[in-house]
Amino acid sequence: MQSKKLIAGMLMAGMLVPVLAFAENENSNGQTPEPTLTSVTTPAPVKLRGFCADITKIGAKTEQKFAESENKRLDNKDLQEKKKVERQNVVDQKRMENRTNSDQKREDKNGKMLGNALTDAQKTALATYKTTLDTAVATRRSAIDAAVKTFRDATVTAMATRQTQVDALTATYKTAVTAAAEKAKTDCAGGISSKDAQLTYKTAVKTAKTALETARKALVADTSITAAKTVRDTAVKAAEDAFKTTMEAAKATLKTALQQ
Repeated sequence: MQSKKLIAGMLMAGMLVPVLAFAENENSNGQTPEPTLTSVTTPAPVKLRGFCADITKIGAKTEQKFAESENKRLDNKDLQEKKKVERQNVVDQKRMENRTNSDQKREDKNGKMLGNALTDAQKTALATYKTTLDTAVATRRSAIDAAVKTFRDATVTAMATRQTQVDALTATYKTAVTAAAEKAKTDCAGGISSKDAQLTYKTAVKTAKTALETARKALVADTSITAAKTVRDTAVKAAEDAFKTTMEAAKATLKTALQQ
C-alpha cells in the first residue's frame, strides 16, 4: 500500500515540473517575455607596425616617383626636340644664306662675261652656259636637300624605335614594383611579420631593378643613324661630283665658243 502511494507521489511531482518551469518563465502579468539576443564581440583589427604600417604610403610614394620620372622624361624629350629643331634651323639658314650669296656672285660673273661678248655666237654660247650652270646648281641643291631630309627622317625613326624599347623595359619594371607593393600589403594583412614582409618587398624591387639595368645594357646598339649618315654623305658627294663633271664640260664648250 505504501509503495503505491510513493509511486503516485512521484508521478504527480513529474507532472508539476513542466508547469512550475513554465510559471517561472512568465512575468507578473502572466505573459512570456521576449527572448533577448546575445551580443557578439568583434575582434579588434590587428594594429600594423613598422614597414607594414607604412606600406600604403610606400606604394603611393612609388607611384608618385614613377609619375615624376615620366614627367621629367617628357620635359627632357621636349627640350631635346626643341634644341634639335633650333640646330637644324641654324644649319638650314646658313645653307640658304650661302646659296643666296652664291647666286648673286654667279649672276654678277655671268653679267660681266655677257658684257664682254663681241658676237652673237659668243652671246648665245654664254646664254647656253648660264642655262647649263643654273640647271646644274638646281640639280645639286635638290639632291643635297633630299639627302639631308632622308637623314633627318631616319634619325627621328631611330630615336622613336629606341624610345619604344626603353618604354617597354620601364613598363615591365614598374609592373614588378607595383606587384611587390601589393604583395607586401597582402603579407602584412595576412599576419606575416613586418620584417619578413619588408625583406620580401625589397628583394622583389631589387630584382626588378637589376633586370631593368641588364635589359637596357642588352639593347643592341642602333647603327641605323650611322648608316643614314653614310648614305647622306655619299649622296652629297655624288651630287657634288655630278655638278663638277657637268660644269667642266660646260666650261670647255664655252671656252671653245669664245675663242671663235
